[in-house]
Amino acid sequence: MIGVHIIAEWLAAFIESILYFKIVSVIFETQFLKKKQIKFGLFLSAFIAIGIVMLNMVDLSISLPTLGYAAISYTLGGKILYRGRFSEFLLIAIGYVAFLTGMDMGTVFLMTKLGMTSVIEIVLSNFGIERIIFIVFIKLVECLFVCLFCVIIKKGAEKKNKSGI
Repeated sequence: MIGVHIIAEWLAAFIESILYFKIVSVIFETQFLKKKQIKFGLFLSAFIAIGIVMLNMVDLSISLPTLGYAAISYTLGGKILYRGRFSEFLLIAIGYVAFLTGMDMGTVFLMTKLGMTSVIEIVLSNFGIERIIFIVFIKLVECLFVCLFCVIIKKGAEKKNKSGI
């Protein structure tokens, strides 16, 4: 059963990586042709997810080494896949990691206010079914927010291009 939970953690980290690259793809020009870009993006996302899962196995709660690894990995992945400056990718990665952390902490806060402290303890302390349900819910909400954010960025870019700025 622990294998199922590790796969769930890996999928969550994989989705987070894909979402970061989705944000970056809206802002920056790609380095490679579309097919090669997708292959490299999936490979980098899988590699980043492996590191995140390995660090999470040490500590299931929010940990600074995991956040640091994620920010640096996202930055380097963005630099490999897209044309732009390292500092730009780093700034986006830090903002994205802060968004992910905020989503997790906000959900835990909301659950605390709703009197679900026993569920929170289970989610943060082991690989139970409650943790998988929590992960699925959070990832769905994150996907929604990232998609909305990308639409807003695209509309802003289109508006900027039309006005000639």
